[in-house]
Amino acid sequence: MLLQAFHGGPFVEVFTTTGGKLPPICKISGNVKKEYDKSMKGFLLDIEGGRENRICFPAEEKDSIGLLQSNLVLQLLIPSGKTFNLDLLVSDQSKTKRTLSFSSSHKDFKQTSPNMARIPFDMVRRGIWLNLCLDVRSLLQESFAGADFFALDALTIYPNCRLRRVFTVRKALSESEDGMLGEDEELPRGAEF
Repeated sequence: MLLQAFHGGPFVEVFTTTGGKLPPICKISGNVKKEYDKSMKGFLLDIEGGRENRICFPAEEKDSIGLLQSNLVLQLLIPSGKTFNLDLLVSDQSKTKRTLSFSSSHKDFKQTSPNMARIPFDMVRRGIWLNLCLDVRSLLQESFAGADFFALDALTIYPNCRLRRVFTVRKALSESEDGMLGEDEELPRGAEF
């Protein structure tokens, strides 16, 4: 789907909550609300409740979003004391599809099958807006020995979070202890909060 997009720039926009309608690239299931947030001065998606509430990219399971940049960024807020889950479907160079399942409920890393890994997500800061940057290439290599990133085919975001934007970047973003980007790293123009 986004495979035809230009991937040589600083970032590739997957999803943003600006504008009237949600883009056809995503499918919303269950109780996901689009609402205005005064502190962010813009719209966002509020995903809360059980796993039946989620947003999927792409809208059709048989399609691929085809993201070639391996650093995925989610601009979101995860409430304190709530669980958060995220699934990534990734193709490696041999075109084998593998699932990276992140959850704040997972206690330890576990490869549950040759094509699926459970990854704990308890190190993510809660209660603040952040640019959550995942180095999918490194995560894939750590989870499946010998697997080299080709494309991000799908992602599913489950409760509980408030989502503003999803995009990929060429180089990973770094965060300082206070949650601000380091002096040498900047968000690409147009991807700021």
